[in-house]
Amino acid sequence: MLSAILVPSCRLREDLPCNVARYRLFLCIGSTLMKRRFLLLAIAMLATASPIAAKADFILSGQSVLASASVLDPGATLLDSLSQPLSGVDALGDVLFSGEVLSRVYQEDLAHNALGGLTFVVELKNDSFSQDSLYRGVWRSFGAYAVSVNYGGPGVYGGTIKPISFDRSLNGKNIGFDFLPPDMISNNGVLPGMASLQLMLRTNATGYMLGSLAVINGATSTEKSFAPTGQIRTVPEPGSISLLVTGVLTIGTLGLRSRRRLQKKSNNS
Repeated sequence: MLSAILVPSCRLREDLPCNVARYRLFLCIGSTLMKRRFLLLAIAMLATASPIAAKADFILSGQSVLASASVLDPGATLLDSLSQPLSGVDALGDVLFSGEVLSRVYQEDLAHNALGGLTFVVELKNDSFSQDSLYRGVWRSFGAYAVSVNYGGPGVYGGTIKPISFDRSLNGKNIGFDFLPPDMISNNGVLPGMASLQLMLRTNATGYMLGSLAVINGATSTEKSFAPTGQIRTVPEPGSISLLVTGVLTIGTLGLRSRRRLQKKSNNS
């Protein structure tokens, strides 16, 4: 298969013993590929350039990761948008916070979403007259989909507050994000009158549906959002591409060395 794709001129000769034919095929592939070193260089450059151009932090079931920054694809296609009011009412009927949550679904390119599926983005805005900050949120219905988590830019609300961490439930369905660190000093959450940065969940899902998002701080406001659905998109992992390039280079080097040895022996004899 490798010879048919990369080196069509190299064929397994049927008129020779199997081991001899395979050895000659190996030499042919190796020497030809080394002669095409510029092609191999281009392949290596492509492998290193795609598709992890943007930072991706994959999160597994039962795992918690520190939040890190990324960039939403500026050329991404906006598929849907939904704005919902926030209202956190405690058991005594007191409104602890109010505001707005903006949910969006994008289709990014592979350089930004290496998983190849849809990207789900949420922004939170806390009203200036709220009693409390917004400390935590939980996204539902991510199921068995692969997800990478990051925060992006200011977004529609012009937010400035970044999350501290992301976590995922043991069954993989719920993905949470926290604005309040363990020391409760370095960040006070999304304060009244402020907004969050974009919270980005990149997935390998090919479709989306209505889901829910709960915002928490002494009270809970559960609102409609978006969640993944549909088939799982499969894309080559960057590590697999790099491994292929490394293997091809190794075969080429060994093949060229072997051919040179044979030529040297032939000249000496």
